[in-house]
Amino acid sequence: MAPNPGLDAWTLWAGSDGLFLLIPVDRGEVYGWVSVGKAAGQGHDLAASRAAFASFPRLVRDTLGSVLARPKALYHSPLEEVRIPSWTRDRVVLVGDAAHATAPVWAQGAALALEDALVLSALLAERADWGTVGTNYDALRRHRVAHVQAMTDRLSRTARMPGWARNLLLPVIGPRSYRATYSPPANRSRRESGYGDSGYPQDRRAAPDHVNQANVPGRGRVGRRDEIPRRR
Repeated sequence: MAPNPGLDAWTLWAGSDGLFLLIPVDRGEVYGWVSVGKAAGQGHDLAASRAAFASFPRLVRDTLGSVLARPKALYHSPLEEVRIPSWTRDRVVLVGDAAHATAPVWAQGAALALEDALVLSALLAERADWGTVGTNYDALRRHRVAHVQAMTDRLSRTARMPGWARNLLLPVIGPRSYRATYSPPANRSRRESGYGDSGYPQDRRAAPDHVNQANVPGRGRVGRRDEIPRRR
């Protein structure tokens, strides 16, 4: 958390060595997420991350400085993803990050976990025999999770482009990727529990056009760090 430098929408700056994301909580505070590539710093020396953002706007550098002055308030760890072939075995079911942790490029981790819970609870409520619930849950949720993972990978590839290409393409690709990510997948056939094959609640709506970080001025408005997260 850091003092809000005057933002009213979540804003992401992208550079060759790192990403800097700020999300307003209110007029007084922002939540920040920072990713630094391998070339910009190693280990737990967070102060070394200043170099990755030396060429970023003053707003970014000042916010980073205020946060680094309180190192105990920071959480720092390698960025990893979980992509496994099955989320269920017998009567054990994995949900949320335990099943499909995804790089927080699109801020969908909590949303995916809540959707998992909704779909799983609906299946448990409607089935007398829970023996096949895990398999059905896995099948229903795969399409939606794969959609978020694919959109994450797409933006990863864009971020690894040379700086001139990234800066040229992101103003066009960014808004399109945003809408594609937050809109329900195309396959929305109905089923008796009230959920589509994507595992979405039927009344879910796409994000409105005005909720679009790409219209906030910034460096590389939408992007992510050059390094693809490690997968396990």
